[in-house]
Amino acid sequence: MPTPIKPEIPISIWLLTGATAVAVANPRVRQSLTPRSQTTSSGTGLLGNLLNFGRHDADLPVPQGIPRPFPPIPQEPRVVPANNPSIPDRIYTAEDAAKAYFALYKRPFSRKLYDHFLGNTGTDYVYTEQEALQVAKATDGTTQAQLATAAQQAANNAKNDPSLYGKPQYINSSWQDVYQTEDGDITTALGHYWTSVTTTVVVTKTANPDVVHYEMKYQVHFWDYYDFDMDYHNWLAQLKDGDMVTWLKMNVDIEMQWLRKAGFAKYFQNYGSTPPMSKSGGWSDSV
Repeated sequence: MPTPIKPEIPISIWLLTGATAVAVANPRVRQSLTPRSQTTSSGTGLLGNLLNFGRHDADLPVPQGIPRPFPPIPQEPRVVPANNPSIPDRIYTAEDAAKAYFALYKRPFSRKLYDHFLGNTGTDYVYTEQEALQVAKATDGTTQAQLATAAQQAANNAKNDPSLYGKPQYINSSWQDVYQTEDGDITTALGHYWTSVTTTVVVTKTANPDVVHYEMKYQVHFWDYYDFDMDYHNWLAQLKDGDMVTWLKMNVDIEMQWLRKAGFAKYFQNYGSTPPMSKSGGWSDSV
């Protein structure tokens, strides 16, 4: 395959040296995509919501399950370089380098998804509750914005139809593309991924006619397609003389594509949901 003119030094050596070790963090980085959702946490945040679970609205019905259909599975890269006789050795070098990175920087979730890819089953990977909460913590800024939208919609619905006051409303968000960098393990494991919320909201009137009170039970859901999908030409467009970081990422990405094409690994869907959590407050902007 066309290969940038670089010394054939094992990736694992470069991976564990100096700044290069940090920069080669994610063999799944999709550099052609621009982060579209990097909001910061607001309100009580995930921790506060966990602490409040069951305190205000234990009688609310559980929200609906994870929204379907899932987002569309990405298409194959348009261009993949041709194979060459050295590809098996290069694949194993890239595989060892990725595993070494996960161990060095303590990224267990990334390693579990990578092992599932290497397991060559192609079956869905469903997050454990702990893994879903880890993703949720990293996604909390986006989640809080989605929950605020749900509260606003419930308040507007009740304003337009007063019979809805005091009754559960099921309000779900659409899937939203997310990229975050607060949790390196999540960034390495998922890159860009998708999130949504399902909620049960009850709106009640207060003594102030301009303010309503809401009680909410909600779950946060996540979906991702685990693949190595960078177009070879996109990598080459980013490659500059002496840029070992991009060169390493490009080679790991390409070699994992070939590992899959050779039949030794399979891409897969991965997803999960948090347990039901709670949130409550006042709303006035839409009333």
